[in-house]
Amino acid sequence: TGTVIYFGSTGIVRPLVTLADTVNKFSRGKWSERARVNRRDEIGLLAHSFNSMADDLSELYHSLETAVENRTNDLRVASEVAQQATSSPTLSATLARTAELIAARFGFYHVAIYLFDESGQSLVLREASGASGDLVKQRGDRVDASANTLISWVAAHQMPRIITEP
Repeated sequence: TGTVIYFGSTGIVRPLVTLADTVNKFSRGKWSERARVNRRDEIGLLAHSFNSMADDLSELYHSLETAVENRTNDLRVASEVAQQATSSPTLSATLARTAELIAARFGFYHVAIYLFDESGQSLVLREASGASGDLVKQRGDRVDASANTLISWVAAHQMPRIITEP
C-alpha cells in the first residue's frame, strides 16, 4: 500500500512542482518559459492553460514595449523639433522651421500652422509645408473659428488632429 501511495503521489506532485518552477521562472521575466504538456489529465490541462496565458502575456508585453518605444521616439523627435524651431530669430522663421521639421521628422505629407487673427474670430494660415503648403499659403487661407472644420475643431479643443487618409 505504501509503495502504491508513494508512486501515486509522486506522479501527481512531481509534475505540479515542475509546473510551479516554470511559472516562477516566467514570473521573473523569462518570457520564453513554457510548461511541458505530456499528460491528458487535469495537470496537463493546467499546463496547457498556463502556456496559453504565457503566450498572451508575452504578446501583450511585447506590444506594450513597442508602443513605449514608439512613444519615446515621438517625444525625442518632438523635443528635437522644439529645440531647433525655437532657435530661429523671428516668429515667421520659427513657424516655417517648425512646419518643415514636423513634416520631415514625423513623415507627414503636409503640415499647416494656423494662428488666430487680432479679433480672435478667424484662424489665418501662417505657415505650411510641402508643395500643397505653398499653394495654400499663396491663397492666404482664412477659416472662421466657429466654422465646422478640422482647423476650427483643433483651435476650439486645443488638441492636434492627424489625418491619415487622403
